[in-house]
Amino acid sequence: NNNNNKDVNKDINKDDKENSVNLKTIFKFIHETLAKLNNLYPFISMKLYLQVAQTANNCKSQTDAYEFFTQALSIYEGYFASDNTNQTNALELIIRSLCYIQNLDLSDRYTLASRLVQYSYKLTKKEDQARILSKISYIFFIKGNIDQSDNKCIDCLKKSFVLAQESNNLRLWVEILNDHFYFFKNDYAKEHIAVVFQFIKSQLNEFDADNPDRIFFKNTCDSILRLVTDKGSEYLGQLVIDTK
Repeated sequence: NNNNNKDVNKDINKDDKENSVNLKTIFKFIHETLAKLNNLYPFISMKLYLQVAQTANNCKSQTDAYEFFTQALSIYEGYFASDNTNQTNALELIIRSLCYIQNLDLSDRYTLASRLVQYSYKLTKKEDQARILSKISYIFFIKGNIDQSDNKCIDCLKKSFVLAQESNNLRLWVEILNDHFYFFKNDYAKEHIAVVFQFIKSQLNEFDADNPDRIFFKNTCDSILRLVTDKGSEYLGQLVIDTK
């Protein structure tokens, strides 16, 4: 029986090694193929790099996942960083893809996120900067392991809100409030949501009563109220929700 077990273990180790070699060969081929598309179809090439990065992550190949993300960012720098029409959409796509990644090494994750922060500062419109920074905060947040969530998450939220206040965009403010609400639900950065809420509340009379973004705000407040009702009033802290 012991000999049989040893043979089985040898076969498993052999299969794992062969699978690892096959994956590296496949990823190398994909990389070489996509490199040929960069100049002709940069946006498609970037999307494919991001998709393959997620596949590499699912295969627990962190090195390959990081490499494909790096290539996607290089395409952004080369083709979209100065493209006012498509740069925001390109950044949003990268951020969404990176948010789905779970197995990436923490230092690599933060390196990529920090590069995205730098890209956000170069966007032409302050509103776009605010929206992108607020979304980048998700990358710095480690769900289920708050102790590892860097202060850079809160920094992104704060800077995003400061930039947003320079605009007169109610929808943007409520989008940022919803981002804060996500962290609030996860017991993180709870003290910051009150500041955003009170600011929006103080500015609400500047917008028409039939403005659809006021409904967006009310729906968000209702969601917060439901959460507080479920968890108890002490969960809300100093935040008082009044949707009138």
